[in-house]
Amino acid sequence: MARSLAEVVAIVKPVVEACARRRQTITYSDLSRETNGVRHYRFWHDALCGLSRASLAERGVNLAVLVVGKETGVPGNGFMSCLNDADAAQWRVDPSPVFTRLCEEVFEAYRFADILPEGQSPSIKNQR
Repeated sequence: MARSLAEVVAIVKPVVEACARRRQTITYSDLSRETNGVRHYRFWHDALCGLSRASLAERGVNLAVLVVGKETGVPGNGFMSCLNDADAAQWRVDPSPVFTRLCEEVFEAYRFADILPEGQSPSIKNQR
């Protein structure tokens, strides 16, 4: 039976959150293996954009930035659709500064995730 997009986001989210707590990225292929085989490119794009929207709403950070290509070490081109206009424009020129900043924001937001009470999370939404 095919999973819905919401179900895939729910499966992917804890895996990527664990990476955030470890201050690590994860490749698409490793994420596919850890989530029992979500492989179709278009579905990945939709699922990661859903993950991005959810994490921005919950913690003010773009968790999907941690999912990267094995060859490049950065998210694929579809990731730009998960960015605001300014970050997307910079990403087209040189993704490195945007990637580094977004990763650090995610790592900071998840730094205390294991010790906070259920339902509480540090948010950097208002720190900019």
